[in-house]
Amino acid sequence: MVVGEGKFNPQDPYINFSFSIGHAEVGDVEGKQETRIDNFSYSTPAYYVSATGNDKNDGLTEKIALANPQVALDKSKPGDIILLMNGSYAGSANQDAVANFTHSGLPAAWITLKNYPGHNIGI
Repeated sequence: MVVGEGKFNPQDPYINFSFSIGHAEVGDVEGKQETRIDNFSYSTPAYYVSATGNDKNDGLTEKIALANPQVALDKSKPGDIILLMNGSYAGSANQDAVANFTHSGLPAAWITLKNYPGHNIGI
């Protein structure tokens, strides 16, 4: 039996791991089954945005959320998750969109913008 190893640090912004159940050799499929999951990711939110927030905050928790999704996107790095809390958001006077991605993530570490669980956002 092969046992995996590694270290888990809940402060890491994201974690990728792979595992498989069963064993199947290449070309030897008869009677053997394997379930394999690769690049399963665990991520913690990096920034919170609330219509009642303040852009002078760091946005790292719900209680000190940012007010503007664009501020969170500008601060974000690959692998970051930005959660939008209840409220309506509008773009600035010189910007048609509510927010624009100013830089990208990576294939294994996207920058994700989504609603906070159970919250609704308006645009």
